[in-house]
Amino acid sequence: MPINQFSSSRRMLPVALTSLVVLSVLPARFNGWVSWFAGLTDALLTPVSDPAAWVSRWMVPAATGPHDPEIVERLRAERDQFERMWLAERERRRELERFVTENDEDARWTIAQVVGVGADLSSGLLKVRAGSADGVVVDSVATFNSNELVGRVVETLAKTCYVQPITDARAGRLEG
Repeated sequence: MPINQFSSSRRMLPVALTSLVVLSVLPARFNGWVSWFAGLTDALLTPVSDPAAWVSRWMVPAATGPHDPEIVERLRAERDQFERMWLAERERRRELERFVTENDEDARWTIAQVVGVGADLSSGLLKVRAGSADGVVVDSVATFNSNELVGRVVETLAKTCYVQPITDARAGRLEG
């Protein structure tokens, strides 16, 4: 190789590396034209990729796993334990679903608006436009969009009730 060709190729390596780094950090919208190269590469390599993978699996077969009897026995015991846990949780889920189905008819949904706060502003209570006439009782659960817990009813009147938010320090701990 002539000297001038060697020095020319030595200068091209930093240019090529710099170009690759710049292209790799550019946003995708600026690299759309590179997809042509990806298509060309796929067209050239896809036909030989499956035979190459087959040959590589033939030359270096996959590991078969542990052969130590102690490890195998420990893994079997662990698998059996997790299976028992899974079966117990599946049964617990079924019981909970039965409980919800049986008690769903007892539940009564009342949709109401928050119309203000309690008379004592420091109480943190929310005044809601639904009361005992609507079937609201003390200790009823108040939710938002049927899935976000807001608090519990602490006082009911005929047409309104007062809800203590769960974020109030006096609400106490949630159990269950």
